[in-house]
Parts: sequence; structure tokens; C-alpha cells
Amino acid sequence: MSDKTIPKLLMQNSIDFGNKVAMRKKHLGIWKHYTWKEYYDNVKYFGLGMLVLGMNRGDRVCMIGDNGPEWYWADIAAGALGGVPLGIYSDCIVSEIKYIMEDSGARFAVARDQEQVDKLLSLTESLPFLEKIIYWDNKGLWSYKNPELISFAEVQKLGLEYEEHNKETFKNNVEATCPEDICFLAYTSGTTGLPKGAIVSHRNLLAFASCSFRQYPAYLSREYVSQIAPAWLAEQWYGLACPLFGGTTINFPEGPDTAQIDLREIAPNMVAAPPRAWEMIASRVQALMMDANFIKRWVYTLAIRISLRKTNLQARDKHNNLFWRALNRLAYLAVFRPIRDKLGLIHVRVAFTSGGFLAPNVFRYLAALGLNLKQAYATTEAGLICIHRNDDVDYETVGQLIPGGELRLGVNGEIMVRSDMSVSGYWQGPNGVHERFTGGWVKTGDAGYFKEDGHFVVIDRLSDMTDLPNGGKFSPSYIEGRLRFSPYIREAMVVGGGQRSYVAAIVSIDFETVSRWADRTHVIYSTLADLSQKQEVYDLMRSEIMGINSNLPQNNRVMRFVNLHKELDADDAELTRTQKLRRDYAAKLYSGLITALYSDDKECNMQTEVKYRDGRTKLVTTRIKIESVS
Repeated sequence: MSDKTIPKLLMQNSIDFGNKVAMRKKHLGIWKHYTWKEYYDNVKYFGLGMLVLGMNRGDRVCMIGDNGPEWYWADIAAGALGGVPLGIYSDCIVSEIKYIMEDSGARFAVARDQEQVDKLLSLTESLPFLEKIIYWDNKGLWSYKNPELISFAEVQKLGLEYEEHNKETFKNNVEATCPEDICFLAYTSGTTGLPKGAIVSHRNLLAFASCSFRQYPAYLSREYVSQIAPAWLAEQWYGLACPLFGGTTINFPEGPDTAQIDLREIAPNMVAAPPRAWEMIASRVQALMMDANFIKRWVYTLAIRISLRKTNLQARDKHNNLFWRALNRLAYLAVFRPIRDKLGLIHVRVAFTSGGFLAPNVFRYLAALGLNLKQAYATTEAGLICIHRNDDVDYETVGQLIPGGELRLGVNGEIMVRSDMSVSGYWQGPNGVHERFTGGWVKTGDAGYFKEDGHFVVIDRLSDMTDLPNGGKFSPSYIEGRLRFSPYIREAMVVGGGQRSYVAAIVSIDFETVSRWADRTHVIYSTLADLSQKQEVYDLMRSEIMGINSNLPQNNRVMRFVNLHKELDADDAELTRTQKLRRDYAAKLYSGLITALYSDDKECNMQTEVKYRDGRTKLVTTRIKIESVS
């Protein structure tokens, strides 16, 4: 990669690919195209406009909004000028935005629309260093007269005028960028505390792209659909670095509500998504089949059994005979091909998941649908660590160590990693975080081990693993992943270990799926809270948990559970913005419920604070049943 940087790659691509399509954005049902030259020009004029606004080297530029070309233009422009781009999730509440803005000290914010602008304007008095808020969708903002506000188009117009007398300025800035410059400030999800800004260099990002293309030439696909939140480092890998590295066209759905339709229209041959997205796909397919008529359900059940047989044989390095191969092909054409078409995955040659771990049963199921899914082990701080190779997939592992990467286990079994993707540290992190970065090694906080065949197994977070009184180790996330495979369970929190004599679970039902089941079985309900406490629903959950228990070790089986009266929500700080469980916080929040799970109580009263739009609050008490599993 020598002295390559993200802005240098874009400038070179604008020369090499010129009028080839680099980006598409769907607007009002129509795809708008941007060539590589237009991509570069949009970045250039926005960057020059930022110079006119007074941007200096080292200034932080924050982006907040859904996936769109403007985010990427602002991102690359800031880096080209020696600035520090960073992202905030579009669904973050004001307090979360304030924390990241204060931690980063961002002078400029680039927001999508009125919703994000309103959040930022409410913070201007407490963020004196924030000078300009730039928005790219002006709907609802015409009457705003705030001096901090300026539109994206106006900034680009300033840049266009500036270039008339400064032809080489932007090019000179691009050529001055270095691989070790900060490319992105990637804030961690905050599962174990406050989010921390990992310093990601151009070298780190392009090392990921280079490694990915060596491992999977399918990255040289014609199309990529941007669905991962751009504030998450994974989208900087898959959506920014890889398309620039391989000249891939990046497509932006019109919005979250149309993403599935837009994905089907583009039909890419490479897809990347976090584990939660794949779990939801698996649950959705199962739910659709449950709603189908008897004949369709029977054909689907037969087809999935045939395909799972093939999948299980492949996992043991065995192959089907000609008869079973023919049956499997028939099952694919009759059942799984139409399903993949409906999901927009019909042309996918390779799919990736990272940012967590897929439970083996979910992994096997998706493989049975015909998806060539690869699990990757990656962290914000360490980058890509392990990944499944082409025909060497073990559903219990995260694949093998990447070429050029180093991995060792600490005294306490902690995974430590070193590679070109490893970041140098955190941005103004709290005291002690530097201990995670020692001599180029990054401490991941995870526990794992190598199998004899070179595959690596990640067990869980070290802080989450405990010893069970009856022997053995206890990994909550492993059991939670298996529970989420059920189409009726949206989220779960598993507790146990230490002095607790058995494993228990707090279950959040999938309201959409369970409500359809309730309609079919004539269970009368009014709200999610009401439905969750119906005895029929408890019986349904018990049946699901018993099926999952049958594939778990005896001392890891869930013995008692409750149906939570609400969904676990990122706005309530129970989940991170990447939909990971904030275990410590949730354990404190539901400490009374957890205590009741380890008592002889049959029910527990839960108090929930309800906030009204006028600012008033009210405590609502819900009686929650506690049930045992046979």
C-alpha cells in the first residue's frame, strides 16, 4: 500500500475510472448516479468550502445521519484537509450526542436533516466549541435563522468559488496526507462503559481492504449496498475503504424502511451485516413459513431437512452422494432460491458477519438457505483478527487467523492481537485505557482458544464469564445467541454463575411474531405488556427454551425465566446503538427481577418510569410472572 491514503485512492480512482458509476442514491423511487469524477468533485468542493469556513488541520468534524453520499463526501473531505472525522448514530439521544461531542471537541457537525439539526441546536449553549452545523436535507429547515446553520450545497458553492483562484489547493492537501494520519475516530459501542474514540489511521483502514481482497476476490463485486450505520467502524471497512480499494459501486437505499426493496433491486453479490441482522433474517424466514399454508410448510420443512443434512456433512468434511446432491439442488430451486430472491440475496456469492458472534444453530440455518456466510472476529481496536476461508467453515468458530496477524493469549486467557489494522490508542480516553495497548499489542477483553485444525474459538467477554457451582464455565452470550434464533424471542439476557445454582433468563418477546401467533391461536391481548404475561405465551416460551436446552450442556440449561413486559431498547441504555446488550447496566436495572428468579417467588412487581411528551413522568407497576422450565 506504500503511501496510499483514502483521499489519494479517491483522487486516483477519479482518473482511472472517470465516468464509471461510483455511487447511487435512491430518491423518490429513482436511482441517482454519481461517477468517480463526480464523487471526487463533491468531496473537493465540500473540502474547499470547509477551508473557507475556517477549518484547520486537526479540527474534528462530526457526521450524524443515515447512510448517504453526503456523509462519505464530508468524511473524506475532512481527512483530506488533515481533519479528524467521526460519526454519531442517527438514533442517538441528545445526552449521547453531547458526550461524544464533548469528548471529541468537534468544531463542525454535518447532519442529515431537521431531526439531527434540532438535537445539535439544543446543545449549542453547552458546546461553545461547535461553530457550524451543516445539513444536507433542508426539508423543514427553511425558516431556521440560526447563525450556526449552513446547507451542504452552500458549503460546496463556497468551495467552487474558492477554487477559481486556488486551483491546486485541494490536490496539494490530498497529496500531503500520510498513511499514519487519523482517518476516522471510531467510537466503541460502550457495552462495558462509556464509548471511547479509537484512533483509526489510513493504514489501518486500507490494511483491512487489502487483506479482504486477498482473501475474497468476490470483494471485486460490481455492487455494494450500504446498510450498516456509517458511524460504526464496520461500514468504514466495508462501505468506504473496500469500494475505494476495488473500484466497487456503493448504493444507498432511500431509507431504512425501503432498504429491503432497494437491496432486492440492486441484488449485490457481496453483503456484510452484524450478527443481529442475520438473526433477524433467520427469524423472519421462520415466521413467514409459520404463516404459510400447510403444503408450503410441509415442502419447506422437507427442504430444510435435506439442506441441513448437506450442511452438517460439509462441516465434517464429508460429501453427499449423487442422489442427495440432486435432492439438495431441487430443494434450493424450489424453496431457497425464491426465499433468497425475496430477501434480496439471490446473487450473493459471499456474505460476512462481524461485530459479535452468530450462534452455531443460526449459522447452520443460514448456510442451509444456501448463503455462503463467513464469520469474522473483529474489534474496533484490533481490526480484523480471524475469518473463515472459502471452503473451510466451522460453525463453532470464527475461522483462522488472518495472514500477517499475530494472536497470543495472556496469563488470564485474554486474547491479544497485533497487526497493521490495530489502532494506536483512544482519543483522550479515561485513565487506564492505555493499558489495552502495549508494544503494539491490543488486549481485546475476550477469551478464546485455538483448535487443532487452526480454527479459533471465541468463548465470551472475560468479564462476563463465570464458574458455575456445579462445575464448568458459563458463557451468557452463547446461550443468548441460541435463544434469539427462536422467531418468538427478540432479545434475551441470561444470568447465572457465581453463587447462583442454575442458569436463568430474562426474555423479551418479538411482539410482531408473537402477536401473529396469538391471533392464530385466539389469545386475546391489548398491549405488548399484556401479551407478554399471558399464560399461553409463557407456555410458548417454555417450549422454545426446552428445545434450545436440549442442545446445551446440562449445567448451562435455562431453568427459570421471565417474559419482560417491554422490549430491550437502546434509548433506555439497555442495548448499545449496535444492538449489543449492556450487561452490567441491565443487571443493575433488573436486579430485583434477577433476585426473584433465584427465589421461590412466582411473580415480581416491576416499576417502570413513563415519560410523557410534556415532560411529566409517572411510575407504572407491572406484575411479571416467573416460570420454571421442565
